[in-house]
Amino acid sequence: MKRDKIFYGACILSALGILAAVLGSEISFIFFVTAYLLRPVVMEFGLRVKFVDERERTIHAKSGDVAFVVLIVAMIGFCMLEIAHGRRPEILYELIAIGLAARALTGLVMNGEYKKAGVMIISTVGFFLGLFIIMEGGLSLVSLFGAAVAFVIFGVSQLAKKFPRTVASLIAFIVAVTILKLGLYNFKQVQSALWLFVITPMTISSACLFLGSSKNADDVSPKTAYYVFGALSVCALFIFTMLMVFGSREEQHPTTFKELNPGVATEIQGYHVQGTVNYFENGKLSSCILAREDTVLGQPLPAGTQLNFLIDGRLDIVCLPSDTYIQSYLCKGEGPGTWHTVFYPNGQLKLMWSAKDQWIQGIPCREASFWTDAFGGGVGVHFYPNGKLMQCKLAQDFSLDGHFFKRGQHINFDENGQLVIVKK
Repeated sequence: MKRDKIFYGACILSALGILAAVLGSEISFIFFVTAYLLRPVVMEFGLRVKFVDERERTIHAKSGDVAFVVLIVAMIGFCMLEIAHGRRPEILYELIAIGLAARALTGLVMNGEYKKAGVMIISTVGFFLGLFIIMEGGLSLVSLFGAAVAFVIFGVSQLAKKFPRTVASLIAFIVAVTILKLGLYNFKQVQSALWLFVITPMTISSACLFLGSSKNADDVSPKTAYYVFGALSVCALFIFTMLMVFGSREEQHPTTFKELNPGVATEIQGYHVQGTVNYFENGKLSSCILAREDTVLGQPLPAGTQLNFLIDGRLDIVCLPSDTYIQSYLCKGEGPGTWHTVFYPNGQLKLMWSAKDQWIQGIPCREASFWTDAFGGGVGVHFYPNGKLMQCKLAQDFSLDGHFFKRGQHINFDENGQLVIVKK
């Protein structure tokens, strides 16, 4: 154990962690983790190279590889466990993707061939974005158009081999316009996937292309690269901190779960359920899955519907097992943990995700998908307690009361069904 400045810094962080633990604060965990990771971070980012020898660097690199593999395998195991309990581990999927993407990106960047790294990153983003759009939307005209745009990004990346600085400027411009146009600075409403899998890699690729635009790779000093990627890291840390803060702004309550006998319907608190049942500490249901068709808030819901409750026993959201007609509207459903359908206490729909382009109260509302929701400010269909349509995204060009709306725009109404013009 080397007693140097890094060692004493870690000791101070550990002491703060112990103090926080004694005071009963869960922030102690952050201090302990930071203390443990201090030396590897210092080594990898070259902040105090004089404190690190090659043997120590090799040991940390190998142990880091083993730890990464173990962590990914463990998270996959937890994913399988969640699926077995009837839940979709969306957060775990996202964390696995973050880990793999981070490893791939850092591997490319730390190789020092910045232009090659920039080309590979942006081409990979374009290819997988196009592939994902087709997988999400099928072979519809809309998804094919979106995929074509994504594959154009792949094509543009190939131009970076000859025109790295021009393409880097173009990418930076696209990133800035995307952030402003889609309002990605509104962390309360924006999905983190856009930041994680589109904006972040495109920004890194732009930086790499700028650094690699010189004919001589030695023109980029380690200090310059350190400042560039250090600044990007600080920005990424700030953005994802905001996403976590606002994304978890709702109060969370601890729950426990109980496995029911497979294939047996059990009546619990008035519902016939199966599989895994979750409870709050006060004994009330947190979530359950209907074993057969049942009526909830006056609405018939099919077997396999996941019900999620608030701690006071009120129904919060339901996740339909498949596309289902509710109050004559086809609501999107893909099983537990997916598209949320929300009701008011009086049983009226509050929020639904349309399973197809359909007319709702005389308005052509657009089908919901990840693509249409993430890019364009949301595609949910909202209602008032009296059942009147509040807002939806248009599935086609539409005129109403002398106002013209383009396909993809949001249209808003008041509680009496009168058109509301939102000024921008």
